[in-house]
Amino acid sequence: MKKITKLVFAMGLLGIGVLAQTGQDEAEVRRKIVGTWKLVSEEITLEDGGKTHDFGSRGKGYLI
Repeated sequence: MKKITKLVFAMGLLGIGVLAQTGQDEAEVRRKIVGTWKLVSEEITLEDGGKTHDFGSRGKGYLI
């Protein structure tokens, strides 16, 4: 469940980032990000420079 929470949080940040960069109103941003999103890849860079994957090296998933 923790992984899903991170993914939903990331999508929220994406919406805020799009809104801040473009100066668009909230309704327009919602139209752009609403839908089904497929996980293509994810990677976390650790402080020591190493890499890790929360969903495995070939993680799969959808956010609807």
